[in-house]
Amino acid sequence: MKRIISLEKFVSDELSYRSFFEEEDEQARRERLIKRLNDVIAHELTDGQRRLVEMYYFGQKNIPQIAGELKVNRSTVSRGLKRARIRIGRCMGYDFKTYR
Repeated sequence: MKRIISLEKFVSDELSYRSFFEEEDEQARRERLIKRLNDVIAHELTDGQRRLVEMYYFGQKNIPQIAGELKVNRSTVSRGLKRARIRIGRCMGYDFKTYR
């Protein structure tokens, strides 16, 4: 069964969606973004990527320290962090564009 979406409904939904976020103050918007980021880290990354992100960004460890602790090559850590950042960017792309 083919579903037809009217342009009027799309426009009205988009406007109501925009007005919802425009009414937020800066602090509420920041809190929403942080919650979304935490959800993406918790549910969208692999266990290895999540561990690297936690160690690097939240644990304040650098790549050589992480590599030594995990007994892997530094390039492995670097690639894992890059893949995690790409995945986070894909999941949060819309949020990052609207948050200014």
